[in-house]
Amino acid sequence: MNQSPSPHDPLPSPHAIEGTWAAVRLEYAGEAAPDMVLEKTEVVFRDGSYTVRFGGETSFHGSYTISGDTLHIVGRRDPGEPVLAIRGIYQLVGNRLRICLGMDGVAPENFATTTNSQHYLGTYRRIA
Repeated sequence: MNQSPSPHDPLPSPHAIEGTWAAVRLEYAGEAAPDMVLEKTEVVFRDGSYTVRFGGETSFHGSYTISGDTLHIVGRRDPGEPVLAIRGIYQLVGNRLRICLGMDGVAPENFATTTNSQHYLGTYRRIA
């Protein structure tokens, strides 16, 4: 049985999320991504760099920092596109990582999306 960490549990080291993660469940604005998207989506955290890959191709690249349970990502989809500043929250339990990002630049308060939100919620499992 998986238990959620207590708010009094120490946070994992910011370096603990480094690695390659395969998508298990993805949602945006309350809508779940289809299985085909899950099968092709990976995120990589390495040495302060954040990369999203879809079907092996980079679809977003930038840098990340962590402060407490807040994740800050700065990056872009393509070199000609504007830079995005994204704030979010994360939870790491064993080899499971949950990330909830506020695509509007405001960190979500919980791990949820709704129809009217600009929240992206991802659950991933470590693969490397």
